Amino acid sequence: MASRQRLNAKTIRNMKPEDRAKLFNDLRSELLKLQTQRERGTLDNPGRVRAIRRLLPGY
Repeated sequence: MASRQRLNAKTIRNMKPEDRAKLFNDLRSELLKLQTQRERGTLDNPGRVRAIRRLLPGY
């Protein structure tokens, strides 16, 4: 995910609905994985949780 371009409102608006849904599903699953790692104490990059939460609407 580190190679992904910077997401902003314009970029997200210009995406196809299917691509946008896939992106948000991928982000949600990554967030769930990171939250699980945080609970276990094995999280390497805690800043990534915050970055994903900022990208997802409603979080």
